[in-house]
Amino acid sequence: MGIGECKVAQQLGRKGYFGRVVLEALPNEDGEVTVEFDKDRATEWQSGARFGIDYALEHVSKRTVYPKGLKVRVTTIEGHDVDTTSSLIAYIAARAMFQALGVEPANEQPSVDFEKGLVEFAK
Repeated sequence: MGIGECKVAQQLGRKGYFGRVVLEALPNEDGEVTVEFDKDRATEWQSGARFGIDYALEHVSKRTVYPKGLKVRVTTIEGHDVDTTSSLIAYIAARAMFQALGVEPANEQPSVDFEKGLVEFAK
């Protein structure tokens, strides 16, 4: 387990997408899964980040990847009022979580179609 960081900075004509999430994944010996947000650098878009983290955790084997529990600390969430949405942050957080856990998501999920402005989370 380790640190995960994902950033999206994409401009397509007049439409822009921006977000960045940095998080740490550490073993938690009490068997629980906890998520905490830095009070200074991860204050906005927390619901989107939490969705992405939960999505990633649902798509990995707990028994294999974090059998004794997990502590996730979101150290940074960056965005822009115009170019950031909760769904984009969810996508970014999921990718950062997969990276921190050292696993690749199946079928490259979640995914973003920047031209259509769609974020997809497969079941």
